[in-house]
Amino acid sequence: RGTIVTLGNVENSHVPILLLGDKTTLSNQELFDLAMEKFYQENFPQRAENEKFNLMAEKIAQADEATDRMNKQYIKMEQFMKMMSQTINEAIMSIAAGKEDDKTTIESE
Repeated sequence: RGTIVTLGNVENSHVPILLLGDKTTLSNQELFDLAMEKFYQENFPQRAENEKFNLMAEKIAQADEATDRMNKQYIKMEQFMKMMSQTINEAIMSIAAGKEDDKTTIESE
């Protein structure tokens, strides 16, 4: 048992498509989508594989872009940390130098 959907075009060509099972409760759009999918599967068997590979290629490209953004952010963060470390070291050295001056002032009094 099945449901036959007839696809047509502007040149008045008709292609009957047999959908397995009772599909009479589906909307016209749902029937059309199922019929088109079956038509492509039967006439263009590599279509699904090509679409999967294209989707995978898109996902890989997105992952590459995300990785590039993360690497750039990591480099910025690393530069920031080096700058902060240098600033803290300079502040510590300045404080230490100030304490040495204080000792000299106390000893000379």
